[in-house]
Amino acid sequence: MAWSTDTVAMSAAWAGTAARPRGRARAAAAMPTRPRVGRIMVCLPVGRSRSTVTGGYFGPVSPPGCTRMRVFWKGGGVTDAREADALPGMYVEAAPWWPLLSPPEEYVEEADHLRGLLRSARIDVRTVLDLGSGGGHLASHLTPHLDVCLVDLSPAMLEVSRGLNPDAEHICADMRTWRGDREFDAVILHDAIDYMATREDLAAALATAYAHCRPGGVVVALPDHTRETYAATTGHGGI
Repeated sequence: MAWSTDTVAMSAAWAGTAARPRGRARAAAAMPTRPRVGRIMVCLPVGRSRSTVTGGYFGPVSPPGCTRMRVFWKGGGVTDAREADALPGMYVEAAPWWPLLSPPEEYVEEADHLRGLLRSARIDVRTVLDLGSGGGHLASHLTPHLDVCLVDLSPAMLEVSRGLNPDAEHICADMRTWRGDREFDAVILHDAIDYMATREDLAAALATAYAHCRPGGVVVALPDHTRETYAATTGHGGI
């Protein structure tokens, strides 16, 4: 299933209203007076082997309350690249080998790009929520300077991440349904967003990001694949 610009725009709008009461009167009463999230960035593609971004949109969320949002990028859109129903074996049995299959140093360019995006938001970013953090390889380039909380569905991958990011908070949970008790300056969803294989899953993940982003904060989505760049394969990191 290939995502379109309209699909993601709709899903982002749902994310802004998903936690609110049903019904016009109740929703109106619960609606904040200003956008909760100050900026949402969707940048495609951001691969670890190149820095060129072929398209993207970075701009304010339309008030009130993130009920409308314009998302634009050149080309197709987010494409689900893999199955989302079960954890692939490479995130379970092969997890201890992850530092060899996808070395942390391969994430330097992506981390630099992410830091640039956060700077462009022109807010003070000190706390970061990493949804779908995997083995924590991207986060390992952020934790020396930022307070990062990592959420992932795989206990084995979180164990790998704890070795790289011993001072970071790690939470084993589904990014579609998890709700914590903190708000963050920035929320990032990088390649794990490719697993959001339905409109409902994508909306749920964005709702989680929205729920944990402080007022005026920033959400950054960094999918790995677009309709133009996705090629079906069973290989990853030499597997």
